[in-house]
Amino acid sequence: MQLIKASIRDDADIVLFGDSHEGTIAQHTDGLLEVIEYLATHKNAYGIYMGDETEAIMVDDKRYNPETCSQPIPLLQSRNVVKMFKPVRKKVLCWLWGNHTQLLYRYGNLTRDIVCAAEKDGGLGIPYGTWAAKVDFGWFKFFVCHGVRGRLTSNAKDYDQQQANIKASLKMKLRDLAGDCVAMACGHFHKLIRVEPSNKLYLIDDGKKVKQRYLGALQRAEWIDPDRRWYGCTGSFLKSTVIGSSTYAEIAGYGPVELGCLIARVRDRKIVDLERWVM
Repeated sequence: MQLIKASIRDDADIVLFGDSHEGTIAQHTDGLLEVIEYLATHKNAYGIYMGDETEAIMVDDKRYNPETCSQPIPLLQSRNVVKMFKPVRKKVLCWLWGNHTQLLYRYGNLTRDIVCAAEKDGGLGIPYGTWAAKVDFGWFKFFVCHGVRGRLTSNAKDYDQQQANIKASLKMKLRDLAGDCVAMACGHFHKLIRVEPSNKLYLIDDGKKVKQRYLGALQRAEWIDPDRRWYGCTGSFLKSTVIGSSTYAEIAGYGPVELGCLIARVRDRKIVDLERWVM
């Protein structure tokens, strides 16, 4: 866990993105470059990287496939990430540690010691968020983590019910990990999910009349009701299928995934939307 303070404009876009897996031909590089260009060309745009910047799969790993590997050496994969993100290094507020680089921890922390290292040491100089971090923007806080326990699945036979179950599962997995954050998000699952605050109706009175109100988001408090928060899963930039080769996702029988990320729209110091950016 890391506590990070960040300064942004009153009107800002915070891009929550990750799982780009440098080192495989299955990477959706065009989409990742589009995010980097967005950060570079929009003065009010900022980023939080959600982890798994490299594939980090060694040749002795059962998932290793030379046909889909564009760079087999994890250290060089990390160096490539530094080169790619160098132009926007000052726009990324926090960088999380993912499970792929975690598996190589016996050789060191590639995310912390290579990607997030100080610029004088060849890194990006971006605050290292560990696996999970709370980012305090002053007006509100975000809780972000690479992943949480279990899986995001549903056995419902109806598609719409499946989606509702998956959203509820995401909310249940995240809600107890922080009590004072208006937005809570994770990566890892390669699913692009947005859950907005409940628009639940409640009644009040002014001593003369009964009036209706709706919950909506509560921007900052010591305790924010779980129904008054935004929740998200930030997608990925890893294709499940590649023409001419078999990815480990395809071999494992995983379903198709939406490529992309989330953007938290901040207007007048308030989060007004958590938008899906499908690529």
